[in-house]
Amino acid sequence: MITQWKKLAISLLAALLVSGLFIASSQAGIVYTPEQKKDLGFEIARELRCPMSVNQSLFDSNAQIANELKGHIFRLLDEGKSKNEIIDYLVQRYGEKIRYSPGLSGGTALLWFGPVLLLIGGIGGCVLFIRRARRAA
Repeated sequence: MITQWKKLAISLLAALLVSGLFIASSQAGIVYTPEQKKDLGFEIARELRCPMSVNQSLFDSNAQIANELKGHIFRLLDEGKSKNEIIDYLVQRYGEKIRYSPGLSGGTALLWFGPVLLLIGGIGGCVLFIRRARRAA
């Protein structure tokens, strides 16, 4: 009976140790090679809008804030942050406006569906106009 309890206790300790190592390794962050860091940093900078420049990405802009944000992106990559974590952090700090393609939410639904609704309305209006013109003739 005692040996069964010992086996159970050892199994539980081993499971706790393995799960603790897994949690610690998952929170340690990602290690990028210099080439991966450069490519990912430039990719993120191309996807985000410069807060100061009109219609320019962070990558294309030479504004001081853009240069600071590019440096911040590379610092976050050095810390092992993922692309999504970095973008979420910058969106949280500067708002949804910093994204070139904002996510779908109540405030951006019109941006996503407005053109389609206008197209459907325009086609519907043309169909009604043609039908009325045919009836009148």
